[in-house]
Amino acid sequence: MDQVEVRPTVDDGSGSLSNSPPPDHTDDKNKSDISVSVDDNTATSHLEKGLSTRQNSCVSKDEDNVKDMFEGALEEVHEDKALVEDREIDNAAKFELQNDIFSMFFLAPYGSASFFYSMIVFAVQIIILILALINKLKPDGDESIFKIPARNDPEVTLSQFLAIFIAVVVSTDVVDSLEVFLIKYDETILHDYPDATWTKWILSNILRFIEGILGIVVAMVFIVQATDVLDLFLDFTAVLFVSDLDNVAYYIANKGYTGAESVQSLTESMLDVTMCQNERFDDIMGEMTRKKQRRRMLYKRTVFYVILLILLVGMIGVYALQKNGFFYKTKCQRFQINLPAEEYAFFEKCIKNKSDDEWMQCSDSWKAKGEQGSPINFSQFSGVYKMKTKVNSGGADLSHDGRPHYEQVSPSEDFYPDNRDKPSGIFRYCKNENAWVFTIEGVSKGANANDCSWLLKSPETEADTMDDLPEEDWKVWTGAIDESAVDITCLDCKDTKSNGAPDQAKDSGCNFRGECGEGDDLGTCLCDSGFTGLTCSRCSDCLIQDLEYDNEAKRTFKRLDRSENKPMLVNDRQVHVSNNETGTSKNWVSDKPLQSFFYWNDRYVLWDLEDVVNKTDNGDYSLDSILDFFNSFHAAWEETEPFLVREVSMDRWETQEKAGLLWTDYDSFKTQSRVFTAANSFKLTSKCHEDRTCPF
Repeated sequence: MDQVEVRPTVDDGSGSLSNSPPPDHTDDKNKSDISVSVDDNTATSHLEKGLSTRQNSCVSKDEDNVKDMFEGALEEVHEDKALVEDREIDNAAKFELQNDIFSMFFLAPYGSASFFYSMIVFAVQIIILILALINKLKPDGDESIFKIPARNDPEVTLSQFLAIFIAVVVSTDVVDSLEVFLIKYDETILHDYPDATWTKWILSNILRFIEGILGIVVAMVFIVQATDVLDLFLDFTAVLFVSDLDNVAYYIANKGYTGAESVQSLTESMLDVTMCQNERFDDIMGEMTRKKQRRRMLYKRTVFYVILLILLVGMIGVYALQKNGFFYKTKCQRFQINLPAEEYAFFEKCIKNKSDDEWMQCSDSWKAKGEQGSPINFSQFSGVYKMKTKVNSGGADLSHDGRPHYEQVSPSEDFYPDNRDKPSGIFRYCKNENAWVFTIEGVSKGANANDCSWLLKSPETEADTMDDLPEEDWKVWTGAIDESAVDITCLDCKDTKSNGAPDQAKDSGCNFRGECGEGDDLGTCLCDSGFTGLTCSRCSDCLIQDLEYDNEAKRTFKRLDRSENKPMLVNDRQVHVSNNETGTSKNWVSDKPLQSFFYWNDRYVLWDLEDVVNKTDNGDYSLDSILDFFNSFHAAWEETEPFLVREVSMDRWETQEKAGLLWTDYDSFKTQSRVFTAANSFKLTSKCHEDRTCPF
C-alpha cells in the first residue's frame, strides 16, 4: 500500500481545489500537515461512514461546506481532519436512554402493559422506601432526634463514612435524572413513539429523581442510626437493592420473564433510541471545555461531588454532635439511686498508713474520722444523681471514657461544690473494667489499682447511660468483694398529654399522680394533693403531726416547704421541723427545741438543728438558714449527727410507717452494731392533726 502525503485542500473560488495553504486565520494546529495511509477500500469506507454520520447528526453544518469537504476527500483520497473531529463531536452529543423502567415509561403508550409495568415497579420502590423511613424515624421512648446513637465506636464511624461514599457511587438515578438539562428533546422521536412527548420526557426524569433522592435519604438515615458494622451494611445493602429495582425490573423485562412480548420488545427497541445534547447548555459551559463529551462528564461529576459533599458534611455534623455529647440531652438526666448499707473502713487506713502513698492522701478531717472509727457507709451516698454537662454547649461531659458521668446532687438538685474533704459520689463508665462503677474521689481500694478505684461495679456491659443498667449482680468493695444490688430510678418525666393523651390523664413519669412541670420545673413532677416525692410515689397525708417518744413531752412537727406547696425532700421523703406556735411565718422561736424529723440513709432520724441554724436579730431561728441546711445536706459529711434513729423500712407510706417500729439513740446504734433490742430501744407514737388518707 502506497503512502501519500496530502495537504489540506482549499476552494479557491474557481470551482477547483488547490493545494495552496489556506488563509492564515486558523490556529497553528490546523496548519500542520497530516500524513495518513489509505487505500481505495479505506477511502470508500471512510466516505460511507462520514455520510452515515451526517445523516444521523445531532450537529448542524453548512451544506456547501460539507459538500466541498467530501469532494476534497474524494479527490485526495483523504478523510479531512475536520470530518473526524465533527464525527467525534457528533457522537459526544448523542445521548442513549438509561436502561430502566423510567425510560420505558417515557416511550410506552398510555395504558399499555409496559406503561403499567413501569408504574407498578416505581410504586413498589416508593412504598418500600417510605415505609422504611417511617419505621426508622418513629419515636421510641427517649431516643434522640432521628434516633441517632449518642456515641459510636470508631470502627462504626469509619464504616458510616465508607457507606456514604458507596451509596452515592451506586445510586446513579439522581445524577441521571439531572441530565435532563443536558439533553435536547427531539420531536422526531414521535414518529416511532407517538406517546413519547416532551411532558413524559420531563415527567420520567422527575420520577427518576424522586426515587433516587428518596433512596439516598433512606440510606443516609440507616447510616446515621447504625450502631454495628455488620448491621449497618446489611440494612444499607437492602436499601440499595430497593433503589436499584428499576434496573432489575428492566433486566427482567428484557429477558422476557414478564411474559408480555410487548414489554420485552420495548426494552429491545430502547437500545437504538438516542437524544441530542442541549446546545444552550453547550453555550453556558463552552468556556470550560471545547468537547461536548467533556462538558457532559464535568456536569455529571459536579452533581456527583455536590451530593457526596452534602452527605459528608451531614455525617461530619452528626459526628461532631456525638463527640460534643449533644444526643445525650434526650437521655434521662436525673436518677434516684439507692445504694446498699454496706461499709468500707477506709478512714482507718488514713491513720494506719504512715507513708505518703499517692493513693492515700488523707485530709485531717478524714484522719479524724479514722480516729473515731467511722467507716464509709455507701447508703449515705444514696440520693439524686444528675448527668454532668458542659458549661458552654450543654452537651454531656464525656471526659470519662467517652460516656457521660453522673454526680450526686444536693436536695436542691445543685451540684455540690468541689471539696476535697467532702467529695460527692460519682457513677461513671470504666473501660478497663468494661462496666459502670461508683467512685468517691480520693477513696481507693489499694495502691496502683488500675480499675478506676471502683467501690461498686455493675456487671460487664457496653451501656452508654445508666438507663440500661441492671440493678442486680453488682459487686461492692467492703475490704473484700461482695455481691450487692443497686436501685436505679429515672426521675425525668415527660408530658404525655402533648402526645395526644386525654387532658385528664396524668403523666406516666409521675406515677399518674401528678403532671410534668414546665419552665424552671421542666422534667420534674408536680404532684397532686396528698402525694409527694420526686415521682409522686409517696403519701403526704400528714402536714402537721405530734410525736411522743421515750417519756419526753409531746412535740409538734410541721412539714417544711421550699416554697408554696413544694415540700423540702431529703432522700425523696418529706422533712418535718418542730413547729413554731408563736414565731413569725418566716422564723422559728428560739425558746423551744429546734428538731427535724426526716429520712437519712435508709431510715428515719430525729436531728437537732440548734447548732447548725443561724438566728435572726430578734433571736428567732431563721427559716432561710433552715432551708440552706437541707439544701446542702449530705449524710456522709455533716459535722453533726442525729440523736435518735429508727429501724429500716422502705415502705412508701410517710406517717403510718413511723408507728410500731423501734427507735434508739444514735450512740447505742453505733456501739450495738445497728441491732435493735428491747433493752436499747423504744417505740415512738405519732398522731396527725388531720384526718386524711392517701387514695391508693
